Amino acid sequence: MQLKFLTQSLWHYRKSHLGVLAGTALGATVLLGALFAGDSVSGALKRLASLRVGQAEYLLAAGDRFVREDLASDLASGLGVPAAPALMLRGSASRSDRDLLAPNVQALGVDARFWEFAPSPDEGPDFEMANTVAVNQRLADRLQLEVGDTFVLRIEKPGLLSRDAPLSGSKDNVIGIRVTVADIRSDDQYGRFSLQANQISPFTIFAPIEWIQEQIERNDRANLILLGSGENFESVGDQQLLSRVEPYLTLEDYGLSAVDVLLSQSTEIRSERVFIDEAIAAAIQASIPDTQPVITYLANTLRVGGKDTPYSMVTAVSQSAAPFLGSGLQSGEVAITSWLAEDLGAGVGDSLDLSYYIVDDASELVEEMTSYTIRAVLPHEGLVADRLWMPDFPGVADAEDSADWDAGIPLDLDRIREKDEEYWDDYKGAPKAFIALEAGEREWANRWGVYTALRVPAESLSKEELIATILSQLDPL
Repeated sequence: MQLKFLTQSLWHYRKSHLGVLAGTALGATVLLGALFAGDSVSGALKRLASLRVGQAEYLLAAGDRFVREDLASDLASGLGVPAAPALMLRGSASRSDRDLLAPNVQALGVDARFWEFAPSPDEGPDFEMANTVAVNQRLADRLQLEVGDTFVLRIEKPGLLSRDAPLSGSKDNVIGIRVTVADIRSDDQYGRFSLQANQISPFTIFAPIEWIQEQIERNDRANLILLGSGENFESVGDQQLLSRVEPYLTLEDYGLSAVDVLLSQSTEIRSERVFIDEAIAAAIQASIPDTQPVITYLANTLRVGGKDTPYSMVTAVSQSAAPFLGSGLQSGEVAITSWLAEDLGAGVGDSLDLSYYIVDDASELVEEMTSYTIRAVLPHEGLVADRLWMPDFPGVADAEDSADWDAGIPLDLDRIREKDEEYWDDYKGAPKAFIALEAGEREWANRWGVYTALRVPAESLSKEELIATILSQLDPL
C-alpha cells in the first residue's frame, strides 16, 4: 500500500511538473515570438520614421506664420549645418476626367536644398516647365497619375489672421490651378515626407517654392526650415537649439516691421497680423518705457442725430502719442475731425454713436455700438490727418477705392458716397475720430492682440537702437 501510494504520488508529481514545463516552454515560445515580432514592428516603425523625416535632424515650424526664406541660408552659413526652407500648405487634388478626388493634400514649396535631406538624396524633380509639380506615389495611385498627366490642385491661401478675426481680409481663400505631373516621388525620394507620425503616407505634391509663394502672394517667405546636424551640433535640446537660432532672427521673422512716422517724429512697430501679439507687446513695453500704444479700428457707422458717416477709421490713443488732444480724453469722450464735424453737422457736446464689429466668445461676428460725447473738433491737417494711423488691414490698405474693400466682414458698399471716395483718395485710412486708449482697449481687444501699433519717440531711441532692443527681448519659442 505504501509503495503503491508512493508510486502514484511520484506519477502525479511528474505529471504536474511536465504540465508546468510544457506551459513554460509554450510561454517562452510565445514570448520569444513576441520579441521577434516586437523587433520587427520596431524596425518597421523606425524605417517609416526615417522615410518621413529623411536626414533632417531638426525642424523649425512657424505654423500659421511665416519667416524669411533667407533664414535658411543665414542658419546654414552661421551654424555650419545643412538647411532648407519649405512652404507647407493644405489643399486638395482632383481629376474631373476620371471623377477622382484626393482630399487633405499637403502642398510643399521646396527648392533643391530640400531633396538633400531625402532618405536617398538626389537633385530633385525637373520643374523647368510652368505649372509643373511632382507628386508622391500615394497621390499618383489615388488619381491614377503618370508623368505628363494633368490635374487640378486647390490650395488654401493662408491669411495673416484667423479667418474669424475682425478685418482679416477676404474669406475666399482657395486657389485652383491646373498642373502637370513632372515626376512621381518614391518613399526613398522623400515621397513620405510628413510632420505627422502616421503609418499611412499623406497625399503630397511638391512644387518650386517661388511658384507657391507667387500663388499665395507671400514672396520670399517660408513656414518650415529643415536643419541637419554638423560638428558641435548634435543632440541639441529645444532650448539650446533656439538659443543658437535666435541671433539670426530679424523683426521680419517675428512678423514685425519698423516704420518711420515723420509727423510724430517716432518709429512705429507694426505686425503683419495687424494686431500685435500680447506677449510681444508686453515685452516691448517692459523694455521701452516710452512706448506709445495705438489702436486703429474700422467703424461701421459714425452717427450724430439722424446723420451717418459710413466705414471710417477711429483711433484710440493716449495724449503722449497725440499731443493735439491737449490734456487727453476721458473714457467716454471723443475728438472728431473738422471733416467729420462738417459731414455730420456735429459740434462739441453732441453725442456720437460709434458702431463696429467684434468677435464674440462663440467666434461669431456681432455688431456693437458705443456712445461718446464730443469733446473737441480737430483741424483736419498734419498729424491728425496722417494716413499712417491705419495699419495694413488685409483687403483694405491696398485698395485703390473704398468701394473695392474686401475686409472679410459684411460691408454694404452701396453706402459709400462720392465724398467718401474722395476722402479715401486724399487721405486713405486717416482716422475721422479719436478716443481714449483705455476705451479702445476695452472695446476692441481680442484674442489676436490689443494694439495695432507701438510708437517710440525718435528722441528716446533711434530706429536701429529700437530694433536691436526689441530683438533682444523677443523669444523665438
